[in-house]
Amino acid sequence: MDVVPLIYLKNHKKFGNYNQGRLKTEDILRQLETFKDKKLYVLDLDGIKKNRPNLQMYQELSTLAKIWVDAGPRDLGDIVDILITGAETVVLREKNWSRVPIAKIKELTENDVFCKIDIEEGDIKDFSSWSFLDFDGAVLLDEKENIKRDFYNVGVLKKICGKKKVYVFENDPENYFFWEKKNISGLLVEINDLKGFKK
Repeated sequence: MDVVPLIYLKNHKKFGNYNQGRLKTEDILRQLETFKDKKLYVLDLDGIKKNRPNLQMYQELSTLAKIWVDAGPRDLGDIVDILITGAETVVLREKNWSRVPIAKIKELTENDVFCKIDIEEGDIKDFSSWSFLDFDGAVLLDEKENIKRDFYNVGVLKKICGKKKVYVFENDPENYFFWEKKNISGLLVEINDLKGFKK
């Protein structure tokens, strides 16, 4: 199972944990040194909440690792901007997405396009409306307890994992084997909390 370090971008700054742990480029490099396949999940809160993605920062980060950008793109132009600035993988969020068919995106790029499934918003119960099979995979940023709370969620998650790559947010190394048993492709771990996770 893959472990992908996660960082946040907010107010044009890099953070290792949500709202704390400001990062310098050297900090990110040091954390990435121990990973063979250098990947970095970039959760751009400016892009998601304000529609102001940190495109310049993607260029810098793409020189350090293969970046996955979760910036809440709204249309094809946003996706093109994200890809041009160095993203290997783009993550779409249903709330932000303008409903351009995924097939149109796949005509533009061979890069992976993932969708974010939000358990608390009920996405997992309605993921068929997203044409899920058109995506290359999915990310879940919900806590393990939110997923386990509803037995239905666990069942659907197992089905999804049988068809596509699925990455989940996790900061507790104790839960590594729980996710491994669910056939999850990988974990998204805040870069400041990587200690204790397999690499």
